[in-house]
Amino acid sequence: MDKEKYKRAKTRVEELKGFCFFGRLSKKGEEKEERK
Repeated sequence: MDKEKYKRAKTRVEELKGFCFFGRLSKKGEEKEERK
């Protein structure tokens, strides 16, 4: 049971990391568009 909890928590962290990463990328893209 603990292993399942750990796995779920880990995937959740990976999802959040990916979300933040993509969010930053899209923000950078928007900034570049505004500069043009």
